[in-house]
Amino acid sequence: MIIDRNARVVPPRYPDRGTRALMGDILGKADQSDLLAAFLWMQEGVIGREAQSRLENARDTLLADLETLQEHQSDPEFQGLSWESARADLDAVFDSTMAVTSEEVNRLEEILQASGATLDRLLCFPHKEPSLRFTPGSHESPLNTVVACRDHLTPLKRRREALASDVSKQIDRLADLNSRRPEFRQSGKSYTPEHMLRFDSTNFEILISWLANRDGMTVLRDRGGPGDLGADGIFRTPDNRTAVVQ
Repeated sequence: MIIDRNARVVPPRYPDRGTRALMGDILGKADQSDLLAAFLWMQEGVIGREAQSRLENARDTLLADLETLQEHQSDPEFQGLSWESARADLDAVFDSTMAVTSEEVNRLEEILQASGATLDRLLCFPHKEPSLRFTPGSHESPLNTVVACRDHLTPLKRRREALASDVSKQIDRLADLNSRRPEFRQSGKSYTPEHMLRFDSTNFEILISWLANRDGMTVLRDRGGPGDLGADGIFRTPDNRTAVVQ
């Protein structure tokens, strides 16, 4: 086979005579459909690898988020504050956020496994004629599965941004509580544990509801009664969870 070395695309030089003969035979038999099929297969591989890389980057970002959360939680002076009056609340925020983030990591790992296995099939060049893979009416390319896996990234990004915004608001609220609680403790409105032990059940339930409201919860029920099924107080937290106190 004669090769025009001045053409736009030329095969590499093969020093081995057998390889030259084999490649010459293959190129001599290839028609336009074979060449287009090979080009399509190559482009599918490029798109598939890019999608897999984006999934891996998203996974790595979540893992970095977990490390950052752990560092913040172990910092005794996070944001330059002592957190003496709200440390337990702050730890709860970090714990719940890390739990949600870990769930996202596990979910993404499963998606990555499915995408990776499909990408391996995609990158495996068909042993039969390449053109048979792209016959008219055939829409079963493995690339479709890889792209479907990649499409999970958009809702994941929205969830991550919403979680970060919610955590930021909770930390701001706790920072405010951390500064106000010592002042409240010194005020005439503060009750000592000994004083609270003298409350009757109704006043104690009202006190708990008042404290929940002070800490940013919405009070749905401030005391128990007949038929309350043990729910003396029901509150809604700032992140829209329901808390029941007995």
